[in-house]
Amino acid sequence: MGTPCGNCAQPLDGQRYCAQCGQRTDIAPLQWWVLIRQGAEDFLDWDLPWQRTVLDLTLRPGQTVAAYLDGQRIRYIGPIKYAFYALVIATLLGGANDLVQLVDADKPAWLRFIFGNLPLYFLLMTPVAVLALRLAFWKSPRNTVEITAFALYMLGQTALVIVAVGLIVAWTPKAPAESPLNVLLVLIALAVPLFYGLYAVVGFFRSRLDHALIAALLAMGATLWVAGGLWALLAY
Repeated sequence: MGTPCGNCAQPLDGQRYCAQCGQRTDIAPLQWWVLIRQGAEDFLDWDLPWQRTVLDLTLRPGQTVAAYLDGQRIRYIGPIKYAFYALVIATLLGGANDLVQLVDADKPAWLRFIFGNLPLYFLLMTPVAVLALRLAFWKSPRNTVEITAFALYMLGQTALVIVAVGLIVAWTPKAPAESPLNVLLVLIALAVPLFYGLYAVVGFFRSRLDHALIAALLAMGATLWVAGGLWALLAY
C-alpha cells in the first residue's frame, strides 16, 4: 500500500499522477520556487476550478488555504493567479473609485488616496501584513512562504469584496458624505474585510478568537502606519 494522494487519499504506487483525481504525486512542502512555478503554470492555464475556489474562500477561507497548503493543489487555483486576476477584475470594474465618494473632502488626503486605490494599497501592504502575521503567530508551524500564500488569497478575496461594495455604491443614489446611507456603506466597507479577516485567521492558524483579533489589529495598524508614512514622504 503506497502513500495516499494528498488530494483524494487514493493509495499511490509510484505513478507520477494519481489515477483517481489526476493530481501530481510529487507534491512537496511549499517553498518559494514551488510557489513561483505554480504561479507561472497557473497564468497559462484557465482550466481550473474558479467557482470552487471563490466559493470555498468565501465560506471557509482559512480552512481552504490550509487544505491547499496541505496537498489539495489540483482542487484550487494557486494563490498568485487568484490574487492577480482578482486585482485585474477590481481594477477593470473600478469598484474602488466608487468608494471615494464615501469619504468627506476634508478627510486627510492619504485616507482618500487609500479609498480610491484599495487594490493597489492591499497589494503594496501585503508584505507588511505577512510580517505582522509572522510576528503575531511566531509559534505557528506555518512558515513565511505559507503565510504569504494565505495573504495572497486574502488579497484576491478582499479585491472581490471591494468590487462588490463598489458596485453597491455605484448603484445607490448620490448623497452627502455624512448621510446615513453613506455612513452605513463606510461601515460595511470597513467591517466586512475586518470580520472576514478574523474568520480567515482563526481557520488558518487554528487560533482562538482573541489571538486572531490581536493579530488582525496588529496587521491593520502596521499597514495603516506604513501607508501614512509613505504618503507623508511622497507629499513632502
